[in-house]
Amino acid sequence: MKTRVGDFIHPGLWHTHDDLERIRNGVLNDEEPWKSAYAKFSANSYSQANYTMKGPYSVLCRGPCSNYTSFSQDVRAAYQNSLMWYITKDQGHWDRATTILDAWGSNLTNIIGTDTSLLVGLEGDLFANAGEIMRWEGNWTEKGAAAIGTSGFSNQLYWLFARQSIIIGQANYGMVSIKALLSFGVYLDDVQMYNYALYAWQNDLCAGIYGNLDPTTGQSAETGRDQQHTQGGLGWTAEAARVAQSQGTDLYSFDNNM
Repeated sequence: MKTRVGDFIHPGLWHTHDDLERIRNGVLNDEEPWKSAYAKFSANSYSQANYTMKGPYSVLCRGPCSNYTSFSQDVRAAYQNSLMWYITKDQGHWDRATTILDAWGSNLTNIIGTDTSLLVGLEGDLFANAGEIMRWEGNWTEKGAAAIGTSGFSNQLYWLFARQSIIIGQANYGMVSIKALLSFGVYLDDVQMYNYALYAWQNDLCAGIYGNLDPTTGQSAETGRDQQHTQGGLGWTAEAARVAQSQGTDLYSFDNNM
């Protein structure tokens, strides 16, 4: 648990500074597995500095008025370009990542439709990861101002994204909100939000680790549904643990059972 803002480590979501350095040095020194992984990653369409944005929109909708895939694609490009920038230090990647962050951060005002917390949990988390890298490693300053209650990227994470996730659902649907809230809390230096999500991961009987995975057998709560949802719950549990690990908390060994 965090007790004050100064406890947060930045960058500290899926990648710490040391992680980014390890990746970059492995690529520059032609070492495996980084060399072959980078060859595939850098060739991906979302890793290109000339990626064409699909948005932004002022309102995202998941459901009958569906347009959320534009956000899904753009935030993936922002995240992958943020990694490409760190590895190559190419200004084009810096420009592409930050342009996407600022465009959506300045224009998106609402998220409506069905399963909006799922949309936020999946794509919002990527959004935060891209922002975390560019803010703390790339010296990016948010367009509109960073303070909560103004406009821009931080304002969106707090008022629009976190509000969609704060009422946690069940099983994998709930875990996707927990792992997103952990990321939002770190980016925003929000002690209460981070601690809320960390407590939920460990203790929420519907959405936490034991709401997703049986402590004795390891069987997923989604097993009787299909393997896609089973793997989603397991993967999101591990992603949340990764954020906590970056912040100095080892959830992988939680209760000697993960």
